[in-house]
Amino acid sequence: MWYRFVDEPLTQLENLCNAKPLNKEKIIALAHKIHAMSEYTPSSSKKGATFDARDEVCEDLKRLASYFENNQIGLNEIDIQSECSVIANEAIKMNATHRRISKRFVGNFLVNNFIALLLVFSITFINGDVEAIAGTQIWLQIGMITLCYLLFGYRVFFGILIAVELSGLFIWHWDIFSLLNHLIAIVGAISPLLALASMKAFKLSSFFEGEVLVFQHVIFLVLLAALYNTLIKFFVYTTIQNNFFSLDPATVNITATEFIQSYLYGDILGGLVILFVATLLAEPIIRYILNHSSFKKD
Repeated sequence: MWYRFVDEPLTQLENLCNAKPLNKEKIIALAHKIHAMSEYTPSSSKKGATFDARDEVCEDLKRLASYFENNQIGLNEIDIQSECSVIANEAIKMNATHRRISKRFVGNFLVNNFIALLLVFSITFINGDVEAIAGTQIWLQIGMITLCYLLFGYRVFFGILIAVELSGLFIWHWDIFSLLNHLIAIVGAISPLLALASMKAFKLSSFFEGEVLVFQHVIFLVLLAALYNTLIKFFVYTTIQNNFFSLDPATVNITATEFIQSYLYGDILGGLVILFVATLLAEPIIRYILNHSSFKKD
């Protein structure tokens, strides 16, 4: 977080240290600016909060920044060439660190999305084929999608979306040229994410209190995800389909009551089955992951 926060002035300092001739005053002033900025480094875990990162700044940058306020040392006494050489070496190290972090992030991103894809597609394969409007008595897919978001955070959205699309192609035998089908896939992938975001907004995203699982929060998450999924899909299958996709496929007449009975119940049962099996059979592992996930309580 500190590197990202001071990236611009740090890059400017690196450029000044590589310039010819060296401008002592600008270099020292910029080093002081970076050191002062570090006192208010944004927190990565709590929105709007900051922390003092000055102790984490490298000693060479601290020493260079100290010349700004030290009136007893004249500019002529400072070996700016040596100082800049040290800063340049530190910049090389930081760039190498950035590359390693970026590779690790990309690696974790791809692995997590691939795991989410496999989990969602596998549970959908077990659930089998369903009728678009009729729904199913137990919809396990929404439970697995919700669990994946809990485990890996919102970054696995693309893996989940691809899994839903593949399910439509190989399990539900969708028409891949149907824009309506792709819209339904997006709704299925985003509904649990909206439920989690809503719970986080109302500070209900802590699923463990000490060693005890908060069943009320888990149940509320399942209900909210099912409600979002049902209502948004009802809107898509009626208003959006009738107005924008009237021939994709033929328009259907369905009442809200019928749709809620066929979708909401199946979503709730599927969500409860997946989440409760996961939390009860693997509670220690799930607790650790949930407490360190991007949806943990601030």
